[in-house]
Amino acid sequence: MSKEDFTESQKEVLNCLPDTRANISDKLGISIRAVRGRMTGIEEKGGALKRDRDDVWYWDGGENIHRITSRNKGTVTKKANEHLSKVEKMLKNVLKRTEPAISPPKTEVSHEDVVIHRSDDHIGQVRYNDSGEEVYNTEIAIDRIREITQKTISLIDRELAANREFDNCHLLLGGDTVTNENIYDHQPFNIDETLDRQIEIGVEVYFEQIALLSERFDTVQVVCQAGNHGEIRASGQSKHANADDIVYGMLDQLVRVSGMDNIHFVRNDSTKYTNFEMRGFNGHLRHGQNALNHIGTASGQNRWRGWALRHNYDIAYRGHYHEFKIEHVHNRPVLMSGSICPPGDFEESLSLWGEPAATIHGVSDERPMTWLYPIHFE
Repeated sequence: MSKEDFTESQKEVLNCLPDTRANISDKLGISIRAVRGRMTGIEEKGGALKRDRDDVWYWDGGENIHRITSRNKGTVTKKANEHLSKVEKMLKNVLKRTEPAISPPKTEVSHEDVVIHRSDDHIGQVRYNDSGEEVYNTEIAIDRIREITQKTISLIDRELAANREFDNCHLLLGGDTVTNENIYDHQPFNIDETLDRQIEIGVEVYFEQIALLSERFDTVQVVCQAGNHGEIRASGQSKHANADDIVYGMLDQLVRVSGMDNIHFVRNDSTKYTNFEMRGFNGHLRHGQNALNHIGTASGQNRWRGWALRHNYDIAYRGHYHEFKIEHVHNRPVLMSGSICPPGDFEESLSLWGEPAATIHGVSDERPMTWLYPIHFE
């Protein structure tokens, strides 16, 4: 069934979806009773209108964006989990048969390394503003990721022109690269691509960036940490694959067969943190779902103090909250780099939203952070 099967007044309502009846009433300048009447007419013609727990109505009429009820989500989640597990097993078998492209870092006195921190791209997510306009989708995500890649390269070139000399690059991928949810057309949240396609896009855009960095640095270290959106678990099931880990594994495999021999992956699929080394300093990467937003609170300070003592990091990185800021624990910087994705219900509930969408900074033999640029998108 297409929109052409409905009257003009009914199509006006369909064009406003997904939204609440109250918002549709305001947009069209008609009463809520009139909106209800048009919806009834749509349903009488066979149009499947559904409503979620937030009173947002949507049309299940052949569009790409769908939601499913929580009653059915467990079944879909279980199947998606099984699918991810099969993909992960296949990928691990492939990686076992190939050698990693490991190149030891080269460092020279007075030179620096470059660190790029990325997190929370949410490929596949669809977001609307308070007027019901679509402000984020997969196409926008791809454009923004590539824009940030180009701006990163431009900033590196600017620093080179300022007589800085760089040896190595550290690309930190902090998780929630994809939005996930499931592998079928009927999705549990507003997303416009299946899980398999989200993974494919994530691999494509980040392989482009890794290839560009490989040309410009002696070595590139790619540090990977999965986020919470990568997890799919049905009730009562044990932990299975994370979609972010599959993106990272595919990137690792592509690098191995590409001929690039100066890339080193630091991957971790067992803990919520990944430790790594750069120019003698200890780095600590988390997605951040198990960390409070404000380190400055007593509870937040205690948590990060414990991690600082346990991991002995010199600088830490986190995401999850889609906000840009730098905080310190024991004079050790903790950097949060923001997101290219506009705020959703989670961020709004915490009154959070702050650009930029990524950060780039230098690290020398003397200091873990010598300079810092926040990277915005247009």
